[in-house]
Amino acid sequence: MRPVLFQLGDANVYAYGVMVIVSMAAGFGLAIVAALRAKLQVGPVLMAATLFLMGLGFGGKVAALFELRELTLRSVLGGGLYLAPGLLLGVLIAIPIPILFKQSVGATFDALAPALLGSLALGRVGCFLAGCCYGRPTDLPWAMHFPNLPMEFGGHGAHPTQLYLFLALGSSSLVLLSVLGRGGFRGQLALLATTVFALVTMSERTFRYSEQRPSTWPYFAWGLVLVTSLVLAFVLRPKAPAVSSGSPSA
Repeated sequence: MRPVLFQLGDANVYAYGVMVIVSMAAGFGLAIVAALRAKLQVGPVLMAATLFLMGLGFGGKVAALFELRELTLRSVLGGGLYLAPGLLLGVLIAIPIPILFKQSVGATFDALAPALLGSLALGRVGCFLAGCCYGRPTDLPWAMHFPNLPMEFGGHGAHPTQLYLFLALGSSSLVLLSVLGRGGFRGQLALLATTVFALVTMSERTFRYSEQRPSTWPYFAWGLVLVTSLVLAFVLRPKAPAVSSGSPSA
């Protein structure tokens, strides 16, 4: 773990902030690659990606502030995002972009799918370097001793849940990118990415250490992921072929 990567004069350059920038740049890069592979206009894909990230960040921060019940400059500018609410908001505000440019909504979101998972994977590396978002106590060989572990760990290490997510989301991103454009209906990869995101992050909760939270929060958060999937399923559903109204020839 290395929370401070280096210093510029008297200023510290923090690993988490650097990895956030790297993850966003990688996400845009993957979106460009996916758009070119799918023979889509790059501009609308990047615009949709920008709006999606804005919605993801804003929705995630508002949800975090709601749970913390604290509205201070430190809580606003500090770390802490809940991605499930942000995911829904990002999808909703990005949908109009491909429609405006008369580009397939499903194909556009398919191009965003590997970019989303890849960007989230790299963001977890920032959490690992910062020593936050670690897992529950464990004696497994790969247990990590993060700084400032709670006393209740009793000298035990913690599950490196950040690396679990990095491996799961990163490999899923590469798989989606490799199968982009190979059959199926437009929007299939976007639905698959939402499912992967939900399953991976819900599974991570079985290993994640956290202080006591409101009991209704997990149901609310993952209910929003379900709503996101339903919205995508409706918007990206395959269109039925048009039926000719003409009478058959004799």
